[in-house]
Amino acid sequence: MTQPLTKTDPINQACIWAARLWADDASEQDKHNFQQWLEADPIHEKAWQQVLNLQQQFNAVPDRHVGSKVLQHRSGISRRQLLTVAGVGIGVGAISMDRWLPSQVNGTSYVTAKGEIRHWQLSDGTTLALNTDSKVDVQFDAVSRKIILLHGEISIDTGKDARPLSIVSRDGVIEPLGTRFNVQQSELETQLTVFEGRVRITPTETPDLHTIVPAGEGVNFSAVQIAQPFQADPISSLWQEGKLAVADMPLNEFVQQLARYRTGIVRVSPELNRLTITGIFSVQDSDRVLEKLTEILPVRVSYFTPYWVSIKPLTS
Repeated sequence: MTQPLTKTDPINQACIWAARLWADDASEQDKHNFQQWLEADPIHEKAWQQVLNLQQQFNAVPDRHVGSKVLQHRSGISRRQLLTVAGVGIGVGAISMDRWLPSQVNGTSYVTAKGEIRHWQLSDGTTLALNTDSKVDVQFDAVSRKIILLHGEISIDTGKDARPLSIVSRDGVIEPLGTRFNVQQSELETQLTVFEGRVRITPTETPDLHTIVPAGEGVNFSAVQIAQPFQADPISSLWQEGKLAVADMPLNEFVQQLARYRTGIVRVSPELNRLTITGIFSVQDSDRVLEKLTEILPVRVSYFTPYWVSIKPLTS
C-alpha cells in the first residue's frame, strides 16, 4: 500500500519548493514566498536541508524545466495545488515506442509494453495516457464513448463531446463529468484519482453503491465495495512525464514501483525496510536509478543476471 503523501508534510513541501525554485520561470515572488515558508517553522528548515543534501548526493543538475513544465500543464489547478509538484531529480525522459493494434471488439486497442509511457489524442479530443504495461480498448459510436481498461494505469483528460464517456475497469464503471483523472487497475482493486471535475464510480457487482468523487480526492474500489476517499496528490501524476516521484517512501515500496518499469525481479533484503527515500527519478533507465541508490543509501546492488537483481545492506 502506498504511503500517503500530504500537502502538510514538511518533506513533501520542501520538494514542492524545490520544484518551484528550480523551474526556469521562478519569480521573485516565488523566492519571497519560499523564504516566508522557510522561516515559519524550524521543521521547514530541517526538511529543506534534507532535500538539498539528497540533491547533492545525487550529484546531478536538477532538471529546471520539470517544475515549469508540470506547472504549465496544471493551469486549471489552484496555486496551492500547484505547490504539490516536487522536483528533486536525475533526468527526464519518456520511452517512445508508438503502437496501436486493431481491436477484436469493434474499436481500437492502445498498448504499452513494460517501461513504455505513451500519450494519444482520441478522435473526440480526449487525451489518453498509458503508463507502463497497460492496455485499453477504445469504443466510440454515434451515441456513446467507452474506454475499457484491460490492465495497467491510464490518465484521461476528457474532450468536449456531447456523447457520454465511460471507463470500464474490471471492478466497475467510471463516468467522468468533464474532468481529468487517473485510473490504475491492480490485482486486487482499482484506484481512481481525480484532479479536475468530478467522477462517478459504480462497482460492477454492487451498482447501488455508486458514489461521486470530487477533484482533489481519490478512492480505491473493488467490484463490491468502495473504500474511504484519500487526498489526491498531483505529484502522483508525474508518471506522465516519465518520472517516479516519492517522498519519504519505504525503500521496498519504492523498488516495487520502480520494478513496474523493468523486466525481471528486484529483491530487497528485509533488513532494509527501515530505509526511506525522497526524490523524483527518471524511469527511462531503471539500472541508473538502482546505481544511484548505492550512492545515497547504505546498500549494495548485485546482479545475478540483468533480470535478477538483489539489494542488500552495505555491510552484509
